Amino acid sequence: MREELETFADVGTLRTNVEARKKQLSRTKNVFTKRREALRQQVQVLNQKYDKKKAQLSENETATTLEALEQKLRYFEGNIFHLDEYVQTKTRESDFATVRDSVNKLASEINTLIVKNQQT
Repeated sequence: MREELETFADVGTLRTNVEARKKQLSRTKNVFTKRREALRQQVQVLNQKYDKKKAQLSENETATTLEALEQKLRYFEGNIFHLDEYVQTKTRESDFATVRDSVNKLASEINTLIVKNQQT
């Protein structure tokens, strides 16, 4: 605690340290500001190139046909998914195996009882 008080007691050194730190932070800020502007310019150039390529692609007949075919494919995939889901639902609804098994078991029990009654 005393060391801290001694540090703050020397106001002149403290001010020079603060000023040096401010200058250093200001220089760092300027460097990063210049970097940001350079990156913005690079991004702007790349966006222009991208827009040109996109325009060329939209004018290309093959690309337009390919896009239409991809859209059709997405539609058909969705259709197939819904139809498959419908078939699975109907398969579960018409699952008669459990009913068949219980009917067969019941018929077997009835037959067993009839056979016992006829033997006695």
